[in-house]
Amino acid sequence: MYLHLVSISMFSYIFISSVNLLMASNNDTFSLANFAIFTASVTFAATSVFATFVACVFVIVAATFSLQLQLLHHR
Repeated sequence: MYLHLVSISMFSYIFISSVNLLMASNNDTFSLANFAIFTASVTFAATSVFATFVACVFVIVAATFSLQLQLLHHR
């Protein structure tokens, strides 16, 4: 039960971080890399396999979305 709550809080924090990343993604590839490293370490800390999978999906979605925004800004 406690570990389930921890994984849920980790997931919500990752979700909020990815939303903030999408909001602030103008040119921050460095912060994107830091965000990916942070979420990888956090998901290794989370014990639930499902929470880890969902967090990885959110990282991939946020990364691709922000990269697309950067490509749009460069045009």
